Amino acid sequence: KLELGNGGFRMTRFYTDKSGAYIGGFDDGAVPPEGSIERSEPPHGRAVWTNNGWVVPFDPVKARQTASLTKREFCLALYRAGILQQEDAIAAAKGEWPEAMAGFLSYLTPYQATDAQIEWGGATVIERTNPIVLTLASWLSLPDEQVDKTFGIAG
Repeated sequence: KLELGNGGFRMTRFYTDKSGAYIGGFDDGAVPPEGSIERSEPPHGRAVWTNNGWVVPFDPVKARQTASLTKREFCLALYRAGILQQEDAIAAAKGEWPEAMAGFLSYLTPYQATDAQIEWGGATVIERTNPIVLTLASWLSLPDEQVDKTFGIAG
């Protein structure tokens, strides 16, 4: 990568170790560690070099921040996972609070329970990081991996 600095143009070269782990970029005159291999510029600082080029490792936190389903998709996923029975899944898809989740409301403060029901009734999109989803998953003792799978996140 050619950059203009105070002393004129300088060339940055990028290196990995033998396993493909990115070491860093070195300007003219800087010496990378012995055994380093020069590569093209990586797309991300966490990228790893493979035989096919740079690969950015899967980031579940970032994937969770952007994952969402329509209410219909979410209700179908809960039904298919056996979390909701048919009648409750249909009711939930219509915006009603599922009978099987009534115990969840008692787990919350009255104010939170009211908010949860209003949010659910008006929601068209269910986000993976929504506090109701997170609290419900905790109440159901669902591991993050199962909730991720429901939202189509694979590691």
